[in-house]
Amino acid sequence: MPTKGSGDPVQAEEMLGSEPNTGEVEEWASRERARRQAWLSGPNDAEKAQWAQREHERRSLRLDSPLRRAGTNPSRLVQRYMREFQLATEGAVSMLLNLSVSDAFDKLVQAGRDWEDEFASMPPRRRRVALEPEHSERAASGRVPAPSETPPSV
Repeated sequence: MPTKGSGDPVQAEEMLGSEPNTGEVEEWASRERARRQAWLSGPNDAEKAQWAQREHERRSLRLDSPLRRAGTNPSRLVQRYMREFQLATEGAVSMLLNLSVSDAFDKLVQAGRDWEDEFASMPPRRRRVALEPEHSERAASGRVPAPSETPPSV
C-alpha cells in the first residue's frame, strides 16, 4: 500500500518518535502500580470530606422546596397559601355570578362540538352501490316494479 511522504525510513522513524527505553517503561509501570494501589485503597479523609460536601449541596438543591429553604417561616407560608386559596374561590364565585345561563349553555354546546370534532369524529358511512343499473333506478324512483317488469328468476 502506498504511503504519503517520501517513503524514507529514517524520516518515518523521526515522525513516530523513538521507542521508550527500559528505564522509561519501568518508571511508567511504577507510577501505574502506585495509581492503581491508591485507587484500591480508596479515598483519603480530605477526598471523603470534599465528596460529602458536594453530595450535600446536590441533594439540597434537588430537595429545595419552600418549606426547606433556610429562613422561611412555615406560618407565613401557610398564610400565603390560604390567601391564594381565598382569591381562587372568590374568582370562581365571581365567574359564576357574572355568567348568564345562556352564556353557560352556549359554552357547553361549543365545548361538546369541539370534543366531537377532536375525539368522536367517525369516518363517513359507506353506502352500498347496486351492481345493476335497473336496481338503482328503481331504488331512486321509489316505485315497485310491475310484474311484467321483473326479470325472470333462474
